[in-house]
Amino acid sequence: METKARRNTYVFDLLVPIQSCVRRQDTKHVLFHGCVDWHSSVHGVWALTAASRLTNSDKLHKFVKSQLTPNKIKAERNFLKQNPEFEMPYGRAWFLRLAIEFNMAYDDNRLKKFADEVADSLVKYFNNHSILPLSDSYTSASWALINLRSYGIASGRKELIDFVDQLVSKHFIVFNQPCPLDSDKQNRSFMAGCTNWAWLVSEVLEKEEYKVWINRFIPNPELINPIQHSSSSHMYGLNFSRAWGLWRIYLATKDERWLRLYIEHFEFSIQRPSWWAGNYQTVGHWVAQFGMFALIPLFEPTYD
Repeated sequence: METKARRNTYVFDLLVPIQSCVRRQDTKHVLFHGCVDWHSSVHGVWALTAASRLTNSDKLHKFVKSQLTPNKIKAERNFLKQNPEFEMPYGRAWFLRLAIEFNMAYDDNRLKKFADEVADSLVKYFNNHSILPLSDSYTSASWALINLRSYGIASGRKELIDFVDQLVSKHFIVFNQPCPLDSDKQNRSFMAGCTNWAWLVSEVLEKEEYKVWINRFIPNPELINPIQHSSSSHMYGLNFSRAWGLWRIYLATKDERWLRLYIEHFEFSIQRPSWWAGNYQTVGHWVAQFGMFALIPLFEPTYD
């Protein structure tokens, strides 16, 4: 497909605003100090790590490792310990994604102790907070649990996998009506509600059971259309975050409709650079990172 043929071009285009924002000193944080705020800096460093793996870029490899030094990591660990509600759960979920990617890219576990602490803090958070499947943006339970479970797999911590699976069985598998497809748009959220929810459940249910479940949860996928006009800065990232879940639904079902939707959502936003490389304060410090996560499937052997 043309989309796959252009994947390296997309990576290097997205890298321009990402590299620029990560290098900035927008906050007083020792390590994650660019991209306006801590969580955007975390997924900025994640995106550089992912890009170095996808493109075998030695330059990016060296830059990322030069940033993630033991002293800087220690400083950030101490800050999170002293501020237990900080970036909970959104930014901490992104940190787990970074830890997974860093070890996968470099076979280097320097983030493991920090990531274990972050994972434990998320367990504590979900043990003490109500879980709303359609919570949006910074409070997205689906996004946090997706990453907590992925970290459990990557780190060999079965208790984390079991913890997430129990929450999914209790709060996400049973629903009263099909998912309201435009809930994220109506909430002006950057986090896809229905598709992240569906992605999370796909990690827990067996394939055949999931096919039945998704056909009830989203009976009319053709009604899912790319966001074409943004009424808030947050919505510029919504097509990309929808694409993550659309791809995962496709992997779980092999239903070509979901693959087409993934391509449509990714292509619509990637072809509009002003949506991810425009004004720094509104989109330039974060949307390209979402795009980097959305294009990773183009490098997977399962994409055809």
